[in-house]
Amino acid sequence: MFGIDPDKFTFADAQRLLYLLQPELVHIRQWIEKLPPRQRLAMALCACERLYPGYKSYANSMGVQDIMRGILDRLWLHVQGTDVTPAELDRFGELSNSATFGDDDTDLKFQAVVALRCMDFALGACRDGDAHSVMMACQCCRDTIHGMLGVKYAKEYGSPIEWYRIPVYNAKINSDPEMVRECEIETKQFHILLEYEVITPEVIEKLLAV
Repeated sequence: MFGIDPDKFTFADAQRLLYLLQPELVHIRQWIEKLPPRQRLAMALCACERLYPGYKSYANSMGVQDIMRGILDRLWLHVQGTDVTPAELDRFGELSNSATFGDDDTDLKFQAVVALRCMDFALGACRDGDAHSVMMACQCCRDTIHGMLGVKYAKEYGSPIEWYRIPVYNAKINSDPEMVRECEIETKQFHILLEYEVITPEVIEKLLAV
């Protein structure tokens, strides 16, 4: 299927399959590829910041350490020129992998899990500057909104949704004001990053004010 041998499935194959199934992501990646590495990372960090409040609320409710804030702050310093070392990146990855979650099945837990996944993509972008990692970080924001709106529209479309209604259901979610707003935020932040060759605290403040 899709010209992919399941016995020799690689990470590159996974990327190719993702773009085949969601062709709109190709355009997002092409946008991101126009940015230099530090600006790409800043784009990923902006996505992390949008998801951070949900993670923080969950960490506080569970009484566990907030591992996200310190890592994000360090990565923001990196985009301003204070380079992160490979050892730091390894330690940040270990911290993320050590995160614990309760047995609850709540929206807040979902937001926290996706927020950490977003940060993992940001760490990948910091390590190699790959546009795919940045695109996936942005996708985490859309996934969170999609999940929340899915609950909202489940009553209208039923659960589970009949297969023939899925395109209409997805179109409904993609045109919802919350999803439209998310896309507007990404677009505005992208253009800010195109405008500035050097990222300063003032640029970061401008990005996060969007």
